[in-house]
Amino acid sequence: MLKSFPGITGILVLTAILLLLQTFLGRLALVLVRTSGDFWGSNWGAGFFTLIAFGLTLSLGLSFSKNRNPEKLTTLLAFQPARARFAFLFWGIVLAAFGGGFVLGEISDVVSHIWPISLSYQEVFKRLVPAQPQLGTVFLLGIVAPLTEETLFRGFFFHGTSRRYGPGPAVFLTSAVFALAHMNPWQASAAFLAGFYLSWLVQRSGSLFPSILAHGLYNLFPVLLAWSGQIIGGYNDLPGQTSNEPLPWMFLGLISLFFGLFLTSKSFHGVSDKST
Repeated sequence: MLKSFPGITGILVLTAILLLLQTFLGRLALVLVRTSGDFWGSNWGAGFFTLIAFGLTLSLGLSFSKNRNPEKLTTLLAFQPARARFAFLFWGIVLAAFGGGFVLGEISDVVSHIWPISLSYQEVFKRLVPAQPQLGTVFLLGIVAPLTEETLFRGFFFHGTSRRYGPGPAVFLTSAVFALAHMNPWQASAAFLAGFYLSWLVQRSGSLFPSILAHGLYNLFPVLLAWSGQIIGGYNDLPGQTSNEPLPWMFLGLISLFFGLFLTSKSFHGVSDKST
């Protein structure tokens, strides 16, 4: 009997293909900016190319898994209703995403003290999150990034590895590869830890939708606060700053994360637990 796909080798190969596609499309975007206008260098253009890169990678992975994973596509990618009490799950995700941003942001700050953020990455961040509100930023960070990354890492990758190695190893493997895919140490540390919560959401709820929501809120909370005029050192200020988060905000983040995890866990009580 053929083993479920992907395993460790499969997710590493597909992640390498994804990174190569992103590099190629990034170079293509630079060419298109010079020849066809600024749209291709905007967050709208970045969202378009992200959809292409992840779509091609996922399509390739699904073609290899056709004979190894007999489940329907909706089951394979966990595109199905969540097994949870909605109110507890929703508010748990909101609080965990808000508080987790402060806790993981502080971890990223520690990493940046050890390994200062490069000037090139600072420029990328400035283009990614402009000072004034833009729908393109919401489109990229709040919709495209959560949808594509969760579908590949917590959907396809997690399904294959949990079937092959069990849920525990699958959480670790997919979180590690998710961190690796960010290709920089400042985001990788936070991505690795966030991956545990996101994988837990999928494993317990049987659905990808809670992790997509959590991922989108995690991305958008610091941006929306900045656009509202609330700049918090070490959280949503410019990258490259060496300030740590103010203690009151850090404390608020810890409390929010604690209650978010509590409500998330409570949402699964009394609900049948089946792995994706």
